[in-house]
Amino acid sequence: MRISPLKIVPVVYLVLVMLCISALFSLGCSRDPEQRAAYKQFLEELLPREAQQPLPPLTVEQTAAFGPYALSYQALYDFNRKMTESVDGCAKHMTVISENVYVPRDIVGHMSEIAAAREYIVDQPALWEEDLAALEAFKADLHLHADVAPLYELLYTKYTEPARRVVPLLHAMQDFLDSNLELARFLSDNADAVEFQGNTIVFNDAPLQEQANAILANINTRARELYWRENELNEYILLNRN
Repeated sequence: MRISPLKIVPVVYLVLVMLCISALFSLGCSRDPEQRAAYKQFLEELLPREAQQPLPPLTVEQTAAFGPYALSYQALYDFNRKMTESVDGCAKHMTVISENVYVPRDIVGHMSEIAAAREYIVDQPALWEEDLAALEAFKADLHLHADVAPLYELLYTKYTEPARRVVPLLHAMQDFLDSNLELARFLSDNADAVEFQGNTIVFNDAPLQEQANAILANINTRARELYWRENELNEYILLNRN
C-alpha cells in the first residue's frame, strides 16, 4: 500500500519532537552535578550570615547556574523579603511613637499615630502565619539531593524559626497599642477633669482616678509582655547566630 506524503509528515514530526525532548532531558540530567555543586557552594556561603540580614536575591546568572535548585531558594527568599518588609513597616510606626510619646499627655496628642500603628500591625500576625504555612507546604514537596538537603534545612531553619517568634511579639505589640489607645480615649473624654503632672495623671473625681489607675496598670502589664517577647526573640537570635 502506498503511503501518502501527508501521512508521513506527522509521523516524522512526532519522532523529531520526541528526540528533542529526550535530548533536552539528557542535557538537564547531565548538568545536575554541576548545578548541584554551584547551589551547594551558594548555600555554604549564605549559612554564616546573621538571621537579621535579609537574604540576597538571585542574579540571572545564579538562577541559570542552579537550574531547578533555584526554586527552593526563591521560595525562602520571597518569604524572607515579605517578612523584612513587614518588620520594617512595624518598626517605622513604632519609631514614630517612641520619638513623640514620653508622658501621658503625649498619648492624647499623638492618638492618631498610635491608631495608625495599631491599624498596620493588627493584620501582620495572620499574614506571617499564612506565609509560614505556605512555605512549609512548599518545603514538604521538595525532594532535594542529599548533597544540598542538609544545607538547605539549616538555612531554612535559620530564617523561619525567628519568624515563628515574631508572631507572638506582634500580638504583644498590638495589645500594648490597644491599651495606649484606651487611655488616650479615656483622657480625651474626661479632659475637663484631668490634670497632668509629669508622668502622673490626677483626676478631681475618685471613680475617674480609679479607672485611670486601672488603665495605667494594664499599660504597664502590656509593656512588660512586649519587653519579654522582644528579649525572647533577641536571645534566640543570639544563641543561634551560626
